[in-house]
Amino acid sequence: MCGHMRLVASFGRSMCHIQDIVAGEISDFTLDEKISIGTGGNIPAIEPITGRGWPGICLEDAPLGVRFADFITSFPTGINTAATFNRRLIRARGYAMGQEHKGKGIHVALGPMMNMGRIAQGGPSDYPAQLVTGGQPADILDIPYTEGLEIDYRHFDAKEITPRFEFGFGLSYTTFAYSNLKISVVHGPDRTQSDLISAWNAGKASPIDQGSSAALWLHRPAYTVTFSVTNTGSLYGGEIPQLYLHMPASSGEPPSILRGFTNVELQPGETKTVRINLSRYDLSIWDTEAQGWRKPAGAISFTVGASSRDGRLSGTIPGTSRS
Repeated sequence: MCGHMRLVASFGRSMCHIQDIVAGEISDFTLDEKISIGTGGNIPAIEPITGRGWPGICLEDAPLGVRFADFITSFPTGINTAATFNRRLIRARGYAMGQEHKGKGIHVALGPMMNMGRIAQGGPSDYPAQLVTGGQPADILDIPYTEGLEIDYRHFDAKEITPRFEFGFGLSYTTFAYSNLKISVVHGPDRTQSDLISAWNAGKASPIDQGSSAALWLHRPAYTVTFSVTNTGSLYGGEIPQLYLHMPASSGEPPSILRGFTNVELQPGETKTVRINLSRYDLSIWDTEAQGWRKPAGAISFTVGASSRDGRLSGTIPGTSRS
C-alpha cells in the first residue's frame, strides 16, 4: 500500500519493510496494550510495555485524547499537527476533539478562548537573510541585513509569497463580521506644539533635538479608527481585529505594516464597537537626510481585518490623499 514510499539508500531498507516489522509486532499485542499505545495512560504520555521492550514516549510525541474520561480516541499531538501546516487537518482535529470532549461532558477542556490566539509569523517560506556562522570568539562577523524593512510578513507581502498561515492568523469556534468603518481626527486638549504639528502636516520632518523622537505631539493619538465587530456564529468567542497601514509606494516602506490591534469578546449575535488609535508617529517614516520623522507624500490607506491577509474593511487617512 505504500510501494511509492522509500527511505534514502543509506538506510538500507524501505519504509514498507519497517512498517511490516511494526505491524507484525503489534499484531501480537493484547487489546489493552494496543489501547495504551494509541491513547496513552493517566499522564500525557505513552506508558512503557516492559514485557515487550517498548519504551515510554514523552509528552511531545504522545497522542492526545480524552484519556481522563476513559481510554478512547487518540489524536496527533498539537506540535506534530501544527508542523504539517495543513489547515484542513488542523480544523478537522480541533472539531473532532471538541465533539469528543462535549460528548463526554468535558466542556472546559477546549475553552472558547482558544480562538483569542494569533500566530506571530507566517508559514514555511524562505527569508532573504541567511545564518552567518564561523570565526573565532574574538572575531567580528560581517552580517549584512539585506532584507531591510522586509522582515517576516512584510517580506511575504513584498515578494508576493502566499504563506500557508499568514501573520495574525487564528482559528475560532465561531465567525465574525466587520462593518461601519469610520475614521476621525483627534483634536488635542490644547494648542501646545501646534507649530510642530502644522509642519508635520505639511510633510516636514520633526526637528533634530534631544528627545524629539519621544515628543508628546508625535505620539499622542491623532486619529481614531472605529468599526463594529459582530459574532455571527452560534458560540461565544473572542476576535483580535488588526489594523495595517499601506504607505505610498514612494515611501520605500513594506506593502503592509501592523499599526494596531485589540481584542473583543462577544456572545452569539452580539455586536461591539471597536476603537484603534493612530499617532503621527504611526503614520511617519524616517527621513535619513533630515534626521527626523515626517509624513510621507501621498495617500496613506489602511485595512482592518482578522489577519495580514484577511482584510475586511479599508479606508484612507484624512489629509493624505494628495502629495
